[in-house]
Amino acid sequence: MTPRTPIARDTIAQITHVNPRTQRRYEKAARVRSQTNFAVGGMVNAESSQHVAWQHGNAAFRLNDKKGLQGKNGQSYTAWQLPNSYAGPHRLQPKGQQKRINQALSDLFMQGMTGNGQCRYEKRFYGHGRAAAKAYNRQIDREIYWYDDRTRVWYCLESSSPK
Repeated sequence: MTPRTPIARDTIAQITHVNPRTQRRYEKAARVRSQTNFAVGGMVNAESSQHVAWQHGNAAFRLNDKKGLQGKNGQSYTAWQLPNSYAGPHRLQPKGQQKRINQALSDLFMQGMTGNGQCRYEKRFYGHGRAAAKAYNRQIDREIYWYDDRTRVWYCLESSSPK
């Protein structure tokens, strides 16, 4: 199963022009499930901790891996909370209907596209490490995340160039 991509409430509000309080009310009415996401960075040292704190603020914390899920037992890693992912209660449709559904979605999406001045967003979240590594090699100026199904954690490939 491919993980749902994290998206911040502020981003949803910016796109839909619906404030976060109303979003939560809509989600409750539609029985939308939210998934909390965390990213794990490198091992803790003074420099990386400070960098992560500047980048992610109060969302950053120290992860003590007592069970050895990320590496050796007892190691400490820098980690931070990502925006939530959302999943609706609907079932996946059969493959036979996929072309028709995608065409309808494409038509809806393209209706307001011409001349609306929206910028193209770069993809930052990937379903597996191989795709994330490929993207990291293309654009090293931003953080790239990939999801591990076993640990249910997002991992971060940070740019090595100074910001």
